[in-house]
Amino acid sequence: MKSLPNRFEQALEKFVVEMRALPFPFDHCTWEDWNWGDSIRFARWGYRKSKITVSTDLLSVEQIDIAKAYCVYLRVDDLIHVNDISKKLVVIRLLFSILKERKVSITTIDHQIYERHIATIGKEYSGHTRVAFLAYTNLFLQTLNARGCLSKQIKLRQVFRDAGLSNSTLPHKIAQRKLPSEKVILATGHIFSQVMSISGEPLDYLDNAMDRMICCNMALSLAAPERVAEIQILTKQKLTEQVSENNGEREIFHFIHWRGSKGTQDFPKLIHQAMVPTIQRVLEYYSDVCEPARILARYYENPQDPLSHLLGSYIVDDLHGLNLDKSVTLWQLGGLLGFYDEMDNKRVLRGIQGFPFVPEPGYVVKGVGVATKSALLGVNVRKNELPLALQVTDLTLAEIEGHWVSWVTSNIEHFPYRQHANGKRVRLSDALLVYTGKQLVTTGSGYRLGKSPFAIESLNLGDAFSKRLHDRHSGTSIFRKYGFDGEEYQLTSHQFRHFINTQAQRGGMSETILAAWSGRASVAQNVVYDHRSDDEKHAAIAEIYEPEREIIVIPVDEVEFELKTGKTASKMSTGYCIQSLYINPCTRLNNCVGCTKSCHVKGDDKALALIEADLKVQEARLSEVFQLLSDQNRIANDWFRLHTENANRYRALIEVLTDPKVEEGAVVRFTGEAYKLRVTNANVTESIEYTPLLMDQSSPVSPKKITGEQAQGENDPLAALNALIDNMVEDNESPIDSSLDDIQQFLEG
Repeated sequence: MKSLPNRFEQALEKFVVEMRALPFPFDHCTWEDWNWGDSIRFARWGYRKSKITVSTDLLSVEQIDIAKAYCVYLRVDDLIHVNDISKKLVVIRLLFSILKERKVSITTIDHQIYERHIATIGKEYSGHTRVAFLAYTNLFLQTLNARGCLSKQIKLRQVFRDAGLSNSTLPHKIAQRKLPSEKVILATGHIFSQVMSISGEPLDYLDNAMDRMICCNMALSLAAPERVAEIQILTKQKLTEQVSENNGEREIFHFIHWRGSKGTQDFPKLIHQAMVPTIQRVLEYYSDVCEPARILARYYENPQDPLSHLLGSYIVDDLHGLNLDKSVTLWQLGGLLGFYDEMDNKRVLRGIQGFPFVPEPGYVVKGVGVATKSALLGVNVRKNELPLALQVTDLTLAEIEGHWVSWVTSNIEHFPYRQHANGKRVRLSDALLVYTGKQLVTTGSGYRLGKSPFAIESLNLGDAFSKRLHDRHSGTSIFRKYGFDGEEYQLTSHQFRHFINTQAQRGGMSETILAAWSGRASVAQNVVYDHRSDDEKHAAIAEIYEPEREIIVIPVDEVEFELKTGKTASKMSTGYCIQSLYINPCTRLNNCVGCTKSCHVKGDDKALALIEADLKVQEARLSEVFQLLSDQNRIANDWFRLHTENANRYRALIEVLTDPKVEEGAVVRFTGEAYKLRVTNANVTESIEYTPLLMDQSSPVSPKKITGEQAQGENDPLAALNALIDNMVEDNESPIDSSLDDIQQFLEG
């Protein structure tokens, strides 16, 4: 006779009844379903498939009701996202498996079972995941205890105990874990340059496809803040351009059409300017190497489509007599795509007359024909590895094709689409990245025969990418594979997003723009990705809430420069750079003089001294090379001409910054037109253009004025400088020999 439920069991039943009575908060499913959407499933712990199909894989009836009630509670009470609920459900499934093993109910859980559960988490998971799962466990037990469902008091562990963190250091440690080091980010660039051809020539679609996919996704992740999972639902595309003109300056911005999630619509995502060439290369690569899989996806969607529609823009060298306006067989399509060109067991197919382009009509594969069926599908397997439908004897080529198409499409959830957990999806035939089974071969390539060149979507590309950023799952990370220490160099896929967001916040991007750039529905979400120090945040607040604008003659830092000019800037050694270095990083390697984005302030004596000292070094080097020039050495002549122009820019700037007619605090910029500069007065109310008197650099040893109306004399602002240069050159002993070989060595050094 079954005993009556005690008060703890009654409280648990009441909790389930209350949650079940609420309006059901999950779309496209019901309470009775085994799977709630694509990410929540009530299976035993360790179940890896995307959906439960047989009841033996389920939790017990009692456990399922408790788990479902808790999911509803999280969704209704805390408005937790479905994906986050699925993560919390993992630890509940683990806990329930331990309870089932002990043959006890959740109401009687004790400290020993709790510790066993925590130990299993520590064994199976590491890092942030382990810490999170400990927190999820505690939250679940605290929820049940608050409702009177637990009969025993359990001393819960501190959430960060296993990670070796104290509460006082928690924010700092979390930021360290979420932000990758700059050397790891630099390593991703080094690996990309090794794996991807920089020259732009086409890459073989089979060669090193997995590593190249990882590198391309790393590049996309560094080009703009994004969720890595969203890469999987991008469509095949090229970068789009938008030209903007502001105060006569023309700028080009580049965008990717991005699929929004978590409450945002699809939108054009701005690409980091320095990453544009790399992203162009990535999009071109994906466009080329993923096209065979897109063609197969179109075929599996409608095998009767004409060949012209299947191929699209894909170029086939030889159609072998096939009509573009008619449909083709799978075998003919495989022949056109080159699947049989380098197949190890293709000799087996020689018995089929005319294969693959004009196969014998009605040809029957006698018996089971494992070898022939394997060769047809580009694999080498045993009978029991074939799908059951293909183990049938005496099948025709058409029947084998039909069974194969059914097999592939039935193994791709949501076919002909790939669907994100947020409900957005992309047609596989239009996806930016989609691969054949032969391209991304792993030890466990998805469904049965998933390694076939005729297979598509046999791997979860997001998981394949994420797992190869560290050694925890894949065994060999992309970093270790290319010579980096696997312990020191590792990432999680989401760290890219934290890195890019934090860099943007440090660069002064507004919170509204940052939220839009990152694809967030709310500005409030920015704080999750903000890993600036307290000092950095206080400085930003001080800039925003400055009580009133004061007149600053000579600014001492970028904050005062912005107050003076209204322009956000970065402090450089010779002035202030007003280029947005985060969106469009500098390519001049701190060689600021001559750049139209570099502002120099009259009266900044320290900056002027550096400019003058730099010019002295350049003058000395030019004078030495000048003595060694000859008509036979084009490299030396080109070098001399280029660096003479650069030295002239220094002279032009120095002339303005030392001209007594230019007031203290004036802001000076090059206009981009020869040596012309724009001088803005100290109050930043008006500007004039200033064309300095330049020197003839046919001989750097004795410079002469060749333009302008200013007479030579003691009032000449360059007279003292010219004398200084002359004396410096005369006193300097040449460090190089006069031979052409030594000139070349000097220039290269």
